Amino acid sequence: MINQGVSLKTYNSFGVAAKAALFAVAKTIEDLQSILKDKRFASAWILGGGSNTLFCNTPKTPIIHLAISWLEIMGCGMVDPNVRTQVDMYNHYKNKLTLEG
Repeated sequence: MINQGVSLKTYNSFGVAAKAALFAVAKTIEDLQSILKDKRFASAWILGGGSNTLFCNTPKTPIIHLAISWLEIMGCGMVDPNVRTQVDMYNHYKNKLTLEG
C-alpha cells in the first residue's frame, strides 16, 4: 500500500517521468484511514486522476492517490453532504480520524 520511488508517469496526463519519494494508493475508505494514521502522510499531496497535474521535479511531499470509487463512498453512508471532491473527502476523513483518535 505504501511505496517509495514510485514512477508518476502514469499518474499525470503529460506523462512526465517523476518519482514520488513516498506514495500510497487508497482504493477503499479503510485504506485511506490506514494511510492517514501514518504520520509521514500528515501533509500529503492528494492526487486524483492526474489530469490537472504536472510534475516538473520529483515531489518531496508524500502523495496519496485516491482511487476510491464515488459509488463506494456514496453507498457506505459515511460521507457528509459537504464532501464533494476528493480533497474534501481527504480533509473530512483526516479531521474525523483526528477527532476520534
